[in-house]
Amino acid sequence: MFYPTGGLYTIQDITEQRAPIMEVLALKSEYVPDTFNMLLWQEQAARYLKYWNWFNGTELSAVRIKSKDPKKDILKYPLGINTIRNFARKHASVLLGEEMNDSPQPLVMTVCSPKPRLDGEDSSSEEDKKLSRTLQNVVNTVWTDSRGRAMQMEAATLSQVLGGYAFQINWVPWRKNELQIPITVKGIMPDFFLPVWATSDDYWDLLEAFVIYRIPGTVAKQKYGSAMGPMGWSTYCEHWTKETYSIMVDGKFVTSSFSGKMVTYNKIENPFKFVPFVYIPHLREGGFFGHSHVEDIEGLTRELNARSADIGDSIRETVHRERFARDLPELPTLVELPTGRTAVDLGSANPVTKASPDIFSLDPPTLPQGLTDFPEFLWRQLLREGHMSSIAFGEDEGSQRSALTLAFRMWPLTAHIRAERTNWTDGLNEIARKIVKMAQIKQADIPALQSVKVPEDFQARFNLSQDWKPMIPRDREQIVNETVLRNQADLQPPQDAIKILDGSEFVDEKMTQIREWMEFKAKLNQKPEVSETDPKTLVAEPIAASGVEE
Repeated sequence: MFYPTGGLYTIQDITEQRAPIMEVLALKSEYVPDTFNMLLWQEQAARYLKYWNWFNGTELSAVRIKSKDPKKDILKYPLGINTIRNFARKHASVLLGEEMNDSPQPLVMTVCSPKPRLDGEDSSSEEDKKLSRTLQNVVNTVWTDSRGRAMQMEAATLSQVLGGYAFQINWVPWRKNELQIPITVKGIMPDFFLPVWATSDDYWDLLEAFVIYRIPGTVAKQKYGSAMGPMGWSTYCEHWTKETYSIMVDGKFVTSSFSGKMVTYNKIENPFKFVPFVYIPHLREGGFFGHSHVEDIEGLTRELNARSADIGDSIRETVHRERFARDLPELPTLVELPTGRTAVDLGSANPVTKASPDIFSLDPPTLPQGLTDFPEFLWRQLLREGHMSSIAFGEDEGSQRSALTLAFRMWPLTAHIRAERTNWTDGLNEIARKIVKMAQIKQADIPALQSVKVPEDFQARFNLSQDWKPMIPRDREQIVNETVLRNQADLQPPQDAIKILDGSEFVDEKMTQIREWMEFKAKLNQKPEVSETDPKTLVAEPIAASGVEE
């Protein structure tokens, strides 16, 4: 049996892969399988092109007056205030939360625990608790080995603009010597991804999935034997169903060497019986694909740029006024005064009209206060529509506020992020389930799991959840005080305090060090024992009163 790929190709530079819009919309039908939904692909491609143009600032580079020298073109939006990209980055930071300590592990960690009994009693055995920790470590190890921190940060940022992000779970047996668990998670740009979902009431159950993007002709020729020339581009297509998977380049199935055998990737058996992709939407509202915040603030962003430019033009015209001259007998000349300074000689009065020569400028119109404040109104409205507040930009309105007050003023953003985390939690849980299921099916090929039996019914026996970090920074003193009080009141074990305050995952080692230190202190404070034979420890007893005078 041959394994799913995941290692046959390397995604090149995204800017090179993303084809011009006409090429994307004109994707040849012979390059994709018969079940490919061309209409949906073209609709999504047009949306994604628009979203990318906003994110990279292309929408704000329109030219108002074109010049022969492109450097002298007069831009329609010269300020280029890109709130789309700015807001996306801040939303992503709040979505993933504030870390107290850096680590190589993913920004969002998976937590596994035995499911409670329906009657409410705790019947979890030590074996179940140990197995839950193993499953949790499997998922987090896969994320760590896949460089999950950077992947999650990029996905969180781009999903704000593109409406979502896709992940692929890969079985990579050729990496057994470098990975404890030969499974990886890979980010897939949503504009390269087209899913087929089961029903409108279960968007997480995928029936099919397509991954399509361009690769340079030289890569296609060297790796896949394509006839495309070195200056051209080839179309890479990966098609997954629950039963099979295929890989095509320019409509032809790829043939590659695997384990010493030549394999043609034409409906190879899928040993996992599920489509190894998960699409996490930004905000899912009535459809499979997530909602982009571009739709909410693109108009306001254009208007803010245009009106801010108008204010700038008004300032420029006020400072750099045009000069006019009248009744000049000849062009003015520059003369030097006895003091060494210079002056402009306008000439003598006109002998006919008796009018004196004059140079003057016209005063620009005075703008009402309401007009000059209009960009500020647009900015405030942008914050409202973008679920932001001034606090997110470090502005506290010039007065000293408590941390709690500032946190409440972030409510428009934190309330929005809670909605985002709802979709992300379900999506990350689905990725975790697929990782564990893949590990359970391939357990015989994973040496690190030989001592642990992953049950087939793990989904019925264990809960998978996500450990989200606080959305906004918390006062360190408040955290320390709360942790100390909870420990003193026996409301949490010391292990939890170590995780909160130290951020270390090596809790057992920390506990061992603490015990050794406490034992050492106890020995220092212990009083020496009195020995009956050692004269150094003998203590003189007082003489009992006997009535005898000394």
